[in-house]
Amino acid sequence: MPREPRIKTVDEAKELIRQGAKVWRDMNRNRIVLRMPDGSAYTLPYDDELYNELKNLYEEVKSKMEEEKEPAVPRGRRRPMTDAEVWTTFVGRRRPLVEQLIDRVSWFQSAIIDIGINSMLLTFLMTNPAEADRLPEIVGKLKDRDKFVSFIMDRLVEIYSMSRGKEEIMRLRERAAELLAENAYLKSMLEKVVPTTNRLRRYLEIAFACMDERSLRRFTRIVTVDSISRGVLVEKVPEEKGGESE
Repeated sequence: MPREPRIKTVDEAKELIRQGAKVWRDMNRNRIVLRMPDGSAYTLPYDDELYNELKNLYEEVKSKMEEEKEPAVPRGRRRPMTDAEVWTTFVGRRRPLVEQLIDRVSWFQSAIIDIGINSMLLTFLMTNPAEADRLPEIVGKLKDRDKFVSFIMDRLVEIYSMSRGKEEIMRLRERAAELLAENAYLKSMLEKVVPTTNRLRRYLEIAFACMDERSLRRFTRIVTVDSISRGVLVEKVPEEKGGESE
């Protein structure tokens, strides 16, 4: 694995911090590490006074960058974040806390390494278990630490998206079950109404058959006026053949 390039001067280290580098301490190698936003890293020998100076500068730069951020978009026009953006934002906000713990707790960095190994293997298990045996081939093909980190991070985002998709599917299944129940209820109610509707239609046909022409025309006018007042269009009752027009 290629080692990080070493910084020759303190001014060079400060310039990297102004460009967005994060500062943390590698206790195993007793070195100060500057991690750039693109994932590249630079190191210099550890010194308490220098480390504190660089950490203070990092906090100043971080605070200034937060103040210079663009105003938040109004809530009504805010674009929904993608799964990848949610993941990146979450990691970006919490990573400094982890790096601080690495600085303060002697065993924490070793624990993170063990967790990282297990997490890496878990990404293979949940996406393509057989590909884990090709790990030497993958490493040889990528030939770069940052590319390999991106490779694993893409898989983690994929797993995160899959888990959210599963939750959405379960929610939709529950809603589908509710709709099926509602549909069954409405269907049963419709089956109860249909006989009554058919019976009323039969009574109406009998009434039409008993009406004379004058009564039929009067009934038609009443139904038309009532339909207009309700905003409902109904079929005009057909007049008997041979009837006189008004």
